[in-house]
Amino acid sequence: MSEAKDVVVEHRLGRIEVEEADVLHFESGLPGFPRACRFAVLPYDGLGPLFWLVCLDDAQLAFVVVDPRLLFPDYSPQIEAHHLHEVAAETLGQAEILAMATIRDKEVTVNLAAPLLMNLEARRGVQVILEPGEYPLRQPLPEATKMPAGVEQGPVEAKIQP
Repeated sequence: MSEAKDVVVEHRLGRIEVEEADVLHFESGLPGFPRACRFAVLPYDGLGPLFWLVCLDDAQLAFVVVDPRLLFPDYSPQIEAHHLHEVAAETLGQAEILAMATIRDKEVTVNLAAPLLMNLEARRGVQVILEPGEYPLRQPLPEATKMPAGVEQGPVEAKIQP
């Protein structure tokens, strides 16, 4: 049995170190980023439901992500069987769903139209593009939700303040 090795990346967010066993593999990359295949999900400085999806193949690429069901309890996208197969899951219960957040002009929106489907046990992920009109691409956060401190405005690749 081989010993786990650390993956170390000098990233724009700082030095990222993760165990090889914790690396998520998106076999085909993400839409628009075909060479971005290895990712780590990291806490967003302890700010509740937000996480970083940090690319280990591109030191400039990081996305703010959230479990959309925490914000939108009725969110229930239609996930096709072939997407479950891509992440080595037999049922949706074996997978996690995250959505990318966009922070622009102090407004936070969540992309519900293209969720990330991940099987954390198999360490595999895929971005699912839902049928047009099923869910919005830029869904504003519910009124009671506030943007966390420490987040500066920016496109999908939100930045954290030093």
